[in-house]
Amino acid sequence: MSTDSFFRYTSGRWLHDQDRNEALRYQSFNIDALKEEISQSTGASSVVDMSKLGEGRFNKAFRVQLSDGRTVVARIPTPIAGPQHLVTASEVATMTFLRDRVGLTQVPRIISWSSRAEETPVGAEYIVMDLADGIQLADVWELLTMKQKIRLVQQWMRFERHVLHAFSKGGFGSLYLRKDLPTDSARNIYLTSSDQPEADYVLGPSMFQRGYWEEKYGDRKDLNLDRGPWRDVASYLRSLTNCERAWISKYAQCPIGNRSYVAPWEVPAHLQNPEEHLRLLSLYDKVAPHLIPPDARLLRPTMTLIDSNANNIFLARDAFLRDGTIELSAVIDWQHTAVLPLYITAVMPTFIMDAVPNEGQDDEEFSREQEHLRRTYHAMYFDTGIDIVWAAALSFGVPTPAAQACWHVGYADLQMDLARVALEWERQRWIGVAAHTCSVRGDGHCFSLFAEGDPGPQRRRFQTPRRWRSRSQL
Repeated sequence: MSTDSFFRYTSGRWLHDQDRNEALRYQSFNIDALKEEISQSTGASSVVDMSKLGEGRFNKAFRVQLSDGRTVVARIPTPIAGPQHLVTASEVATMTFLRDRVGLTQVPRIISWSSRAEETPVGAEYIVMDLADGIQLADVWELLTMKQKIRLVQQWMRFERHVLHAFSKGGFGSLYLRKDLPTDSARNIYLTSSDQPEADYVLGPSMFQRGYWEEKYGDRKDLNLDRGPWRDVASYLRSLTNCERAWISKYAQCPIGNRSYVAPWEVPAHLQNPEEHLRLLSLYDKVAPHLIPPDARLLRPTMTLIDSNANNIFLARDAFLRDGTIELSAVIDWQHTAVLPLYITAVMPTFIMDAVPNEGQDDEEFSREQEHLRRTYHAMYFDTGIDIVWAAALSFGVPTPAAQACWHVGYADLQMDLARVALEWERQRWIGVAAHTCSVRGDGHCFSLFAEGDPGPQRRRFQTPRRWRSRSQL
């Protein structure tokens, strides 16, 4: 493999805009300098082999074989991973916090790192960490019995509960080492086990990808936006609409031409009217404060793994190969982790929600199996009393923050959520909003979508509370 392939994206091609997508993921660095840093930080005399382990939109991972037989991983963020310094500093802080403060040894140990490319001969930000040990869940999921999958859900809950319960108060944002942020960009965070602010860690700008740093927004990073940290939920929700509104006002334009077709990667032209987007964002601003649960337990600052898919979870190899015992050995990919309100972050694990039927498996059998796993996950929090608030929030009908990406995905989701708010206003049982006038009901265009004629399946959809929320809904 040529050294240039270390820098380029080599895991696939795009149907649209190939050159731009490759450029967004191209990251050069000094390979020899990285090898030298790895040797020094690990105590090995040299690096004997280095190969690309995997890559995605936001980072490249390399398997590094050391002269003493050990293997470590080096991760290099891509240009679209997020703002320089912050994205790496936050990932490192999150991993060291979970491993050192919370005691989760399944989180890989950080060996060395740099979040400032200009200060290292490597010429790029990097993280060197232990190799995730074990069998990747994605490689064996289809082989697992139902009993083993239930055991997996139980093991995941035992790991995840410590992440969910790490903080008691302090606000919302992403986690950083105190030394890596200026004072005016940081907020104190309080651990569940202490009344004193955490000494080494603080909250800072959110690295949660949607709406703040995504490459699709182009110049959004250059706008003067409130990216956190936030002191309360209302401030967080306002930042979502303000972020979207600022970009639309400065950059959004109606599509040119009257094409009769829409490519799969494009938003339909009728959903790309800047004025309509701004109008819906203003409506969202009016109703959002009334949709914040009054129960403080639902607003607790909560950290979760953004992408708990089967590729990021590893099982203990010896136990599994010996007798099929399921034990978690590693959980990876903590990039873009954020601390957000519990009622917003409460979702089913991705490895459950995104599972697909085994080859030849009957669809009804698969559906029953999936529902049983979802109910098992819920019961392990609710029936045991470990966290009944988290369990209850899993099926909340509260509209998710659809305002945060309405221009680039179309405003249909935002419009639908606002219509559902109008239809369910009088029966929002967890909030008691009926005493307030619904701003959406006064907006004839939005509410008329479902207010006249046969309600049809779309209206019935909004009259039925959501059962389980998945990560894709955030």
